[in-house]
Amino acid sequence: MGVRVRPLSGHGRYGRKYSHCDRNGGGMTSFTLALQGPQIVAATTNCQAVPQGFLLDGVLFSPSCGFTFQQVDGSTLPADFSPSQYQWMGGALQRLPDTAAQVAAAQVAASGAVTAFYFAYVAKGCPVDFSQYGNPSAILPTGQTVPAGQQVLQTRNETDTSNWILLESSCADLISAQQGATPVTIRTASNATVTVSATQAKAVMAAAKKRGSAILAYAWTLKNQIASAQTVAAVKAIDITAGWPA
Repeated sequence: MGVRVRPLSGHGRYGRKYSHCDRNGGGMTSFTLALQGPQIVAATTNCQAVPQGFLLDGVLFSPSCGFTFQQVDGSTLPADFSPSQYQWMGGALQRLPDTAAQVAAAQVAASGAVTAFYFAYVAKGCPVDFSQYGNPSAILPTGQTVPAGQQVLQTRNETDTSNWILLESSCADLISAQQGATPVTIRTASNATVTVSATQAKAVMAAAKKRGSAILAYAWTLKNQIASAQTVAAVKAIDITAGWPA
């Protein structure tokens, strides 16, 4: 069922003004149409321009013929509907192609989200299975001694990184001096103390660096995918939370 609109006096920003009764049957709502022959090419209400149709009180009004509009329930609109992104063409609501600016904005936002996720992921720490390094014991803060097993090394910030670099350097010096069997202690995120040889500790640090490099490489892979996406939908389809190295 169409909604009949009638002319009002005067001309508006885009063309002749029209009005219609609101859905509750009370009062009049005015809006302005831009006409190109019989074709309605734009409409405004509350100073918002909507190509070939307009959204009023959550309801899309689309042109059918003359000055009659076909009312479309807002609940049937596409999930990503916005007045600037859709046009009424050929008797149907059609999504307009993304502009270069829209794609670029989506890419910037997604790339920033990757950066934020990267830092948050790194800050969770680096897991280490000490059973692969001589299966040492761990001394807990309570003084209890247990198998070290799975532990996590803190990688919260640059201070943590500097500490691990210093440990690796010290171990390298011991190994160069033919003292690779020298006991070295590692403090984990749970405040457990694990003692391994300098050779084993250097191997732990090497594995941690390899993991860190893999995480950074994956972040760049995601950013490259985002930069290659041609539409906003393609950018949003990239899952930036999955696939990170364990």
